[in-house]
This record gives sequence, C-alpha cells and structure tokens, in this order.
Amino acid sequence: MDKISKASNHQYWDAKWMERYNELKDFYDENGHSRVPHGDAKYAKLYLWCKNQRRFARTRKVFSDEKKELLESVEFDWGYRTKDKFEENMEKLLEYKDKYGTTHVSQTLWPRGSDLYKLSRFVNEQRRLYKENRIPLERIKRLEDIGFSWNVLEDYWEKMFLKMKRFHKKNGHFNVPTSDKKLYAWMYNQIKRTRTPLQLQALESIGFPFELKRERTKNAINAMDEIDIKKQVQSFKKGKSEAEDRKKVAEKTNI
Repeated sequence: MDKISKASNHQYWDAKWMERYNELKDFYDENGHSRVPHGDAKYAKLYLWCKNQRRFARTRKVFSDEKKELLESVEFDWGYRTKDKFEENMEKLLEYKDKYGTTHVSQTLWPRGSDLYKLSRFVNEQRRLYKENRIPLERIKRLEDIGFSWNVLEDYWEKMFLKMKRFHKKNGHFNVPTSDKKLYAWMYNQIKRTRTPLQLQALESIGFPFELKRERTKNAINAMDEIDIKKQVQSFKKGKSEAEDRKKVAEKTNI
C-alpha cells in the first residue's frame, strides 16, 4: 500500500513539474529566451519554480537527467555559465555574417530548434530591447560596429513570406486575389525588386513563380485582344444594322 502511495505521489509531482515546464516553454516560444523576470506578478510562480530548478540541479535532489534535457531544450539559464550568453551569441552572429554577408538571421528559413533558429531569436530580442530602450549603449555600439540593422523592414518581409507560404499551402497556387492588398503587393514586389540571397533561397524553397508577372501580362494582353475583337464585331454589326435602317428609311421616303 505504501509503495502504491509513493508511486502515486511521485506521478503527481512529475505532472506538476511538467505543468510548470510547459509554462516555461510557452514563455520561451513567446520571448525567445527562458529568463523569467523577477518582480513581475504574472510570472511570480514560474520565477520561483525556475529558481528551485537551479537549486535542485546543484544539489542533485529530485532532479533527473531527463528533466535537465528538457530545460536545456529551452536554453534554461542555470546561473553558472562560464561565458556570458550575449558574448556567445555575438560570436555566432559574426560567424553568420562572415558566411551569409548579413546580420539579419531568418526565423523562417531555419528549422525550429536549430542553432540558427535560436540565433534568430537572439537577433529579434536585441531589436525588441532596443525599441523598448532597455539595451545598454555598449551593446548597441558593438552590434552596430558589425553592421547590425535595427530596421524592422526585414521583419516585415519575414512576416509576409510566412503569409505567402501559408496561402500556397492552403490553395496550391500563388494567385493571390487583389482583395488581399498587402500580400498581393508584396508578391509582385518580390518579382520586381532585388532580393538578398537568403530571401531568394526562401522563395525558391516554396516554389515561388518568378515568371508570374510575365504570364499574367501575357494573359492580360490576350484578354484585351479578345475584348477588342468583340468590340470590333459589335461595332461592325451595329454599323451594318444602322446602314440597313437608313436604307429602309430611304426606300420608304423615296430619297
């Protein structure tokens, strides 16, 4: 009976642990990091839970390797890193720039959970902190020294690309209706404007039709030709009918 009671108790606390872990995972997905703020009433319980995980990890009390792996998957801050996380990400960002020629790390191109996806979260977090005036001047200078852009236009491109990707997945084509003005305009801008190598790679990965403009123009010309022919036929018929009417009137009046 005691064994059953202990097993039930163990299952209960494991379930409670997973419940709080899922809250942390949601926080990570939303913010791009797992550093739960202290003093925020909304996250008071989650902050305390995180603090306890660090303590349990140090003392090895009721803390399994499986739990540690789960926490590592959301980049849990254990509080004893030998190198500052910002420094680690700066090194990775420099390597990325050397390879791709830009400091904008695509959040849509790289697989979720990959190192480059995590780096994209770091980039987005710096922009958010900059917008909220919460980033130290020293970090601003260091980022700008390597050509970091605070411009959100690249983020807008990412947002519209995801929308285009979802549209194609749902409909099986890229014929965006003119009623969706933003996506329609964005789509044609991709055909006309110069794109970065990574943007081009992202568009090619979903089979984006770069010849779409030419095809639609050709179809439009053909459609206009058909309209012109119809108008000419109608005009001819109308003219012929008017001529016949005049002839009948002339015959009746002996003109």
